[in-house]
Amino acid sequence: MCRELEFQIEEIREKDGLFVDRDIPASFFQEAMEPGNHVKKVHLKAAFSVGTDSILAEGSINAELELLCARCGEQFETRFNEDFSETYEFCESTINLRNIIYDILALSAGIQSLCSDACRGRCPQCGANLNHETCDCLSNMPNPFAAIRVLGNKEKRDA
Repeated sequence: MCRELEFQIEEIREKDGLFVDRDIPASFFQEAMEPGNHVKKVHLKAAFSVGTDSILAEGSINAELELLCARCGEQFETRFNEDFSETYEFCESTINLRNIIYDILALSAGIQSLCSDACRGRCPQCGANLNHETCDCLSNMPNPFAAIRVLGNKEKRDA
């Protein structure tokens, strides 16, 4: 369990708030990533404000991820900053920010991460990374949509 992300509500109330600015071990969140993706760095900034019957936790997560491109299969690094805001009732004894950070990291990686919008992927025939090299496979493959074009031309002639 990650005690670095647990905060006692009673302590926050006694101090009339709390500010946190720290690095969090990336290993705490590795299971949020799909295979091949890695959390490299996580930094938390959070402010806890005491209200009449609750505590407001506002902050931001700054993280660095190493992801696997869904098209070419190459590793690439990305950074992001995401804000959060949560309210906690006084009836709770602790505030644990682990789940918020976990969700932010899991969602930031996305379902199909790309090294760039212009990524050309890999040749389906020989596996060449088309971002770094060219191959002749695609020019020698028949167009799978050619049959549709023939049907369209036939309909025009019959009309």
